[in-house]
Amino acid sequence: MAWGDDMPIAYDIGMHNGADTDYYLKKGYEVVSVEANPALCQQAAARFRQDIRDGRLTIYNFAIAGQAGELEFYLHNREAEWGTIIRPQTMEEWTSITVPCHPLSAIVTGEPDFVKVDIEGADRMALDSLDAAGILPAYISCEAHSVDVLCKLVCMGYQEFRLMNGKRARKRFRNHPIRTLAGETIPFSFGPQCSGPMGEDFAEPWQNPEQIFCQWPVRATLFGPGWYDVHARRTAAV
Repeated sequence: MAWGDDMPIAYDIGMHNGADTDYYLKKGYEVVSVEANPALCQQAAARFRQDIRDGRLTIYNFAIAGQAGELEFYLHNREAEWGTIIRPQTMEEWTSITVPCHPLSAIVTGEPDFVKVDIEGADRMALDSLDAAGILPAYISCEAHSVDVLCKLVCMGYQEFRLMNGKRARKRFRNHPIRTLAGETIPFSFGPQCSGPMGEDFAEPWQNPEQIFCQWPVRATLFGPGWYDVHARRTAAV
């Protein structure tokens, strides 16, 4: 697939409610968003109608998997953001639908500026797809349910990291100054279920692998309880 040539691209893999897509658009990126839940895609298509018309946003309604085809996608009956390709232990609160799927390396190509991955437990599989294709984004964020995601990012060649407490991001980064690609600084308030500021919009120091592995087991003590995203950058991105 080929996207626009004029603007850097941010990939929002696991768009959910569009909170992160909105942020990337405000920064000035051309955005490619992927979401398996059809209802969330319809809501985002209405919300970002003008950006889609302007060619700044493309939304794809499919799941990320190990290979192209179709699979069962599980929707939580109350929490729309909890969609996953991993079958729940009990289906009491879940509904399954059949959706198309593609490997992440079929969507993300070249040397992208930024990729966000948040696909509810299948995040490591997405990283494996990028790694197998030799795709190493300058910046990447990935939801981490275990240290395995952090280990994979180190094996891919990333050397600088930050942990982001997603539960606290909405309150912590209200009217937060962000830097656009045009060089302007504007305020932005992060929405619920967001991955928080990316890249250099987050001023805390980057950590080397030894430091981040020391932080991981005590992350709740350091940053509070919640869910965590690992943000990483190539050293050459500075």
